[in-house]
Amino acid sequence: MNWEQDFMFFDPVVKRHHPEAGLIFDVQRFSIHDGPGIRTNIYLKGCSLRCRWCANPESWGVKPELMMIHHNCIHCGRCLSVCPTGSIGKDDEGKLRVSKASCRMPECGLCERACPANAMVVVGRYVTASDVVELALRDRHFYARTGGGVTFTGGEPLLQAAFVASCADRLHERGINTAVETAGFAPWDEAEALFRRMDTVLFDIKHMDSAVHKEYVGVPNEAIHETLRRVDSVGCPIRVRLPLIPGVNDSLENVRATAALALSLKNLQSLDLLPYHRMGEPKWDQIQRTYLLSGLEPHRREEVEPLYEAVRAMGLPATIGG
Repeated sequence: MNWEQDFMFFDPVVKRHHPEAGLIFDVQRFSIHDGPGIRTNIYLKGCSLRCRWCANPESWGVKPELMMIHHNCIHCGRCLSVCPTGSIGKDDEGKLRVSKASCRMPECGLCERACPANAMVVVGRYVTASDVVELALRDRHFYARTGGGVTFTGGEPLLQAAFVASCADRLHERGINTAVETAGFAPWDEAEALFRRMDTVLFDIKHMDSAVHKEYVGVPNEAIHETLRRVDSVGCPIRVRLPLIPGVNDSLENVRATAALALSLKNLQSLDLLPYHRMGEPKWDQIQRTYLLSGLEPHRREEVEPLYEAVRAMGLPATIGG
């Protein structure tokens, strides 16, 4: 978490008192790569995809869950002593592990409150639309100077479409620009109202081959492409984003096919090539998952530039990195 701890401290009763509350797992201020200008990114928890390269695997679950930051642990044992179900233990390497079958999250959170070293972290906070507006307004002067605003990302914001739409309405009332980053995998009747409230849509396209898409992402791509076409029909400006994963979707053939899809859109702003990075890899172990792309090396600049030039040669505005 990189937000003030008083705001991000887990309170399990919020959802009971505010049934309309949304579930977020992080807030990032002063972002410059996720929409125009300086932005505040709101990270929504919950995602239906299972991208093997995911940089935020803690975003997948639709409920708050525990993350163990092993390098912060001072081995004081307080988390073990306060756990009411004895769900916390250590593996053969001395790392903390949680039995998710017996853990009482999201109704508990005692271990996080007991930990003096920020090693036990509850991922996921329930917040209201008013909370989101309040924290966004803290940087309204930066938005005004740069044309920035608030970007809803994740996870997959479409899984909390009604909450995001409510936030967007309140932000627009205060003149704040809104954007959403999405992979587009959600029923249109739930997502349409959200898209109609966005000033910019950042739309991820993972792979043009549906079979390969299913292998690496977990679902075929036809429904996602249909959502992209429907978003275009709404008239919202679209930035197509292609996360470049070495050996998976970084072939010239796939990049050109993605560019061709982008060219078919009436409201395209650009195609953003996003080179692979490994910054999210440690999170997989922290939430007790196995990172299947371990050892995969990021691209060198000279490997990405020919792909960028190929996109530009097709007549598309493009960026490296967004």
